[in-house]
Amino acid sequence: MKFDNRKFEMLKWFCLVALMFWGGRMTYLHFVLQKSTAVSFRGSHITASRVREIKKTEESKLYVRLAPSQPSRQLAPRGVAYLPVTAFDVTAEHGDVALTTITVERIGLASDATVEKIRVLENGYQIGKSASLASDHQAHVPVETVIASGTTRHFLITVQRVNQPLSQGGQTLGFALRGIDASVRPLGEFPLIGTLHTVNESLDIGAHVQVRRDFPPEDYKAFKAIQESTQAVVIAMLEPLIGCGDGNCEDIRLQSIRFRYTGNVSFEKVSWLTVYPIRQNGSQEGRYIAERDDKEKSFIVHFPERGFLNKPGVSFVFIAVAHLPPDLKPDERVTFEVNEGDMRFLGETYSYEVASHWIGYPN
Repeated sequence: MKFDNRKFEMLKWFCLVALMFWGGRMTYLHFVLQKSTAVSFRGSHITASRVREIKKTEESKLYVRLAPSQPSRQLAPRGVAYLPVTAFDVTAEHGDVALTTITVERIGLASDATVEKIRVLENGYQIGKSASLASDHQAHVPVETVIASGTTRHFLITVQRVNQPLSQGGQTLGFALRGIDASVRPLGEFPLIGTLHTVNESLDIGAHVQVRRDFPPEDYKAFKAIQESTQAVVIAMLEPLIGCGDGNCEDIRLQSIRFRYTGNVSFEKVSWLTVYPIRQNGSQEGRYIAERDDKEKSFIVHFPERGFLNKPGVSFVFIAVAHLPPDLKPDERVTFEVNEGDMRFLGETYSYEVASHWIGYPN
């Protein structure tokens, strides 16, 4: 067979052009990934560098187990919040593991109509966001957290019941953990089933809480005098308003408030946070120093003796004042965030946790 040198040269040039084209595309793709500041990772926004770091450890393992201690069985009256149903432990080995959502499913004879929200707690406080049940009796609850290698974290699935009468008395209500969406496939025997509670329609815990925040500027200026020194700033004003249902109306105790740091100054520079309860007449009711949590970058105020007592019709405003570092630059801010789930309320009569709803300026 006669060798065609012309065809060989054409084939050589074609291969060279193709390699340059694909090489350029790969270089461009690499450039885009390097420049990206955040990527969508299994439904969660985690920094691109964090995703690359987690993906490098291909041997990472995630173990999910039912916690040895489960919540005690109890009545589930309407309007109750944070009713504990299933506790589980998560362990990461041979590398960090990113969690984005957990999938839970309602179990028991009670209907989906009895459930308003599902939340996941860690150390008594909500992580991620709440979720509602879909038509398949399941909910996908966002958690968006990273489990550090070699650590075990304890989570608690809780339910908030609707605050309206239903013909569900005596039925059982619980939730099973069906699965976890993570950067690696979780290892465990699903579903994980905790405690079944008994729905109660006769007990009326009565009270509800509305929290007014984001006060108008004129009110904000009036409380600037609370500042302890020039190196302090008012970072939050919260007013729980206790309302009554159709039945019994109980007093409410504010157990704690968590302030999550959102400023652009290093958290180490913010050394303290103090909360002042102020009556309607302007008098101060004590002074409470918050506990610092460097790991979670937050401050938590725990009120003693089961919590700060709030009665229907008696209003308190809780003023939070934080340390302002002296070397602050013009574009640096010390800011905190308080949302639903960061304030914990307990009913005085029946000792059930009471849900809060937020109002303010803007609503």
